[in-house]
Amino acid sequence: AEFAAEYPRQVGLPFFCNTRANLVTAEQVRLLKEAGCHTVSMGVEAGTDRIRNDLLKRHMSREQILDAARLIHEGGLRLTTTNMIGLPSSTLADDFETLELNARLRPAYAHAFIFQPYPRTELGEFTREQGWMVGTFDDIGEVAWDHSVLSFDEDHKRGLSILQRFFAIGVEWPRLLPLIRRLTRVRDNRLFWLLNKAWKGWAIKNRVHPVKLSLREVVQAAQHFMRIKS
Repeated sequence: AEFAAEYPRQVGLPFFCNTRANLVTAEQVRLLKEAGCHTVSMGVEAGTDRIRNDLLKRHMSREQILDAARLIHEGGLRLTTTNMIGLPSSTLADDFETLELNARLRPAYAHAFIFQPYPRTELGEFTREQGWMVGTFDDIGEVAWDHSVLSFDEDHKRGLSILQRFFAIGVEWPRLLPLIRRLTRVRDNRLFWLLNKAWKGWAIKNRVHPVKLSLREVVQAAQHFMRIKS
């Protein structure tokens, strides 16, 4: 309550924050709105209870996630979500279930990252010890959306890469899911990357962080954005 009163007076700028679904309350959302929060990011991570709670130890139910999203929308805040696909022991069907859950949450944008087993983390060490990892930690890519280093077959890895490209698009337009399922069986290409970039750029600029920019600033931001690999 003190922050909600003091931040607008002393700073007065819209801000972005992160939360967990099992911590969201109507009162919390009201105070965030009063303070000037515009967008809340919430980790969904996985649509299946087994992966979300047993593997990731998130300790939150599907109902809690749905309720949290409802409270955030009702409170007048924008919602973004973060998700992981390609987790150890997961299938593409599991990852599509994550997409489908996100579609029910109606986020301004849904981020999807291909799981990377980072060293000295519990899940990273589990992945290595259980034989899910190919190579060493040094083989992990520079970004968490490029490719999987797990011991999936090549068809599965290709499907993950393409699903990552179309994840946010499928969340926004669930009717495209049958098409996206078919696309996971074809070769990744530049067009898929461009479609992903176009939707991400528009959603981030107009929904998640809506700021007024001059034409020059828009061009500069677009050039920088297109250089980013994701």
